[in-house]
Amino acid sequence: MKQVLFILLVFISFQGFSQMKIKSVKLKKINLEVMKTDLGKMTWVDANKACEKLGEGWRLPTIDELKKIYSLKDKIGGFNNDYYWSITETEFTFAFYFNFFNGTEKDSKEDSTGYVRAVRTLK
Repeated sequence: MKQVLFILLVFISFQGFSQMKIKSVKLKKINLEVMKTDLGKMTWVDANKACEKLGEGWRLPTIDELKKIYSLKDKIGGFNNDYYWSITETEFTFAFYFNFFNGTEKDSKEDSTGYVRAVRTLK
């Protein structure tokens, strides 16, 4: 019984710790909270899972949200000059991603890799 309680306490502590270390910027102008760092470069499916694991409403941005984030990228900081995934799917197994080098969008197979920057809607 003590072992189960200890494991539960460690799990709860870890969950709280992972929430504490998320650094973000709140952009009231576009009603979004945006992480200040990337979660890495991964496939679209893995990107969705990574955002979901952050909990509390974190997700991939829509393609329209990425366009707005791009216009504020210097304020947010830390972006790579590469493609970032959006949650917006174009057709079966394809989703949009946005190029933070030149401000263009394109669709790609969901098993391609792109960078991930999680967002959540401000309450």
